[in-house]
Amino acid sequence: MRGLAADSLAGGKVLVIGASSQVGWFLLPRLLAGGCDVYALSRDGAPPGYPELDGLEWIDPARARESVAGYSHLASAGPLAVALDYARAMPALQAISATSTSSVVSKARSPDTREQDTVESIREAEEGLRVLARERHLPLLILRPTLVYGCGRDRNLSLLAGFIRRFGFLPLSTRAGGMRQPIHADDVAGALAAGLLPRGRRELLSPLCGGDTLDYRGMVRRVFAAVDRKPRLVALPPALLAGAVSVAERLRVSGAGNAQMVRRQAVNLVFDDHEARDILGVTPRRFHPTEADFHLPSPQLLERLSQGH
Repeated sequence: MRGLAADSLAGGKVLVIGASSQVGWFLLPRLLAGGCDVYALSRDGAPPGYPELDGLEWIDPARARESVAGYSHLASAGPLAVALDYARAMPALQAISATSTSSVVSKARSPDTREQDTVESIREAEEGLRVLARERHLPLLILRPTLVYGCGRDRNLSLLAGFIRRFGFLPLSTRAGGMRQPIHADDVAGALAAGLLPRGRRELLSPLCGGDTLDYRGMVRRVFAAVDRKPRLVALPPALLAGAVSVAERLRVSGAGNAQMVRRQAVNLVFDDHEARDILGVTPRRFHPTEADFHLPSPQLLERLSQGH
């Protein structure tokens, strides 16, 4: 995905929420490449290994509140409720660009009450941002990306990659034929940054998908290839696999997931994002991950991105 045009956000002061999230790692240099000053919200400062980039300042929430009048743009790769809270307090705000999740659609009818509650809270925050943007006549972009990977911090593909490295096989449902559109975190970051630029449409709420649509088994096979393992898929009846996952969840096994994740292996999670691609001018990459996509990006890569390369 191409970066922002040089100095396209020159002079802007962008507050970034979720700066240390997987999308945030790529969003910061993408914004710097646009010529703006970037203020990364973080209680703990820069994550270990993050390079010192010109124009980037890590700022704790207390200082962010003190300086809130000076920020001109808000970019969020973190919780939407936090983005809404800050947006309400920013009097000089010119544009908002934020990530939500495609889960608000795919989990809307989940029988898991925890998932229902999470989806409802995200929807409420989305609507709050939309109301605020309309009242203040602000450009607003809310993206609902699908199955984000690329930084080693996701709870989906990176967990599968880790399991495959450790055990050399992967159990999955015999009905794991649902279609997927995995998208790289850097492509989401590029779209978020582009969303801060002036454009003809004031509000855009849209999914954002990767460049490939493939079934669950095909997706998993590419994860095997990425970590240099021969594909070994162990198909289990959905009820048996869901039961095993439920037991692991009750035992608090890290990354166990839940039974609904097994059920969704059979469900097509496919969305039409042509409007976002056309308006933002983005073309997310195809799904051919490498080992590096399941680890934090290197300082050298982030440096290059901050320079618009």
